[in-house]
Amino acid sequence: MQRRDQHPGSYSSSRRLKHARKLREADSSPNFKLSGIAIGNGLTDPITQTRALPSIIFNMGLITEATRKHIQDQVEVVIQLVEEQQWPQAVEMRSKLIDYIGTASGLATLLDIRRTAEYDPGE
Repeated sequence: MQRRDQHPGSYSSSRRLKHARKLREADSSPNFKLSGIAIGNGLTDPITQTRALPSIIFNMGLITEATRKHIQDQVEVVIQLVEEQQWPQAVEMRSKLIDYIGTASGLATLLDIRRTAEYDPGE
C-alpha cells in the first residue's frame, strides 16, 4: 500500500469524489486498486473536533449533563489555546481533557467504545 500524507485543503474524500467522477465520465474501471486509506490520528481540525466532543459523548449516553457542561468549559480553554497558537499548552490541555472524558465515561478506550479493556501495544 502506498502512503499518502494529508495536505492542508486536500482531503481523501474530495480525492475519492474526483476519481469517481472521472471514472463515470470515462465509463471505465479504475486503473488502480485501492485497498484502504490511513488517516493517522485523525485530528485534522482541532477546533471543530474538540468542540464536538461534549455533544458526541453526551448524545451517546456516556456522560451526564453536568459532566457535559464541565467538559464544555475545558473545551473552551483548549480552543482558546489553539487560537492563541500556544501549541504545547493546547496539546497538553487536550490530552488532559481526553483522559478526563475516558475516566468520566468509564470507557476502557476512546478509540473503540465497544472495548472493555485498553489496547495492548504488544498485540
